[in-house]
Amino acid sequence: MPTTQEDPLVRSSRREAVIVTAMFLAAMAYTLTYCGIHGYGDDAAIHPLVFGFPNWIFYGVVIPWGVCTMMSVVYALVFITDDPLGEAAENWNPDGSDSLPGQEQSHA
Repeated sequence: MPTTQEDPLVRSSRREAVIVTAMFLAAMAYTLTYCGIHGYGDDAAIHPLVFGFPNWIFYGVVIPWGVCTMMSVVYALVFITDDPLGEAAENWNPDGSDSLPGQEQSHA
């Protein structure tokens, strides 16, 4: 049975997708857990405000959102790299015509 080696571009894309999905799931789990514990069940008690937000919203939504934004920017700028697309990208013509830039078209 012949074994085919996976394209490095596919492997890189899959790794990036797994990391981003894990970050999303971790942030969602934290937000839902924190807000569920601290935001409900107090019989409508007035929560102290932090920068105009109820404290459970600030610590359960605003802070995780800010942390995820910073992590996403760092991840995009440091870890995600441009990979060569190979021969298909070199021969790609965005105009949709069959000729490459610099080649004459014959209308015979």
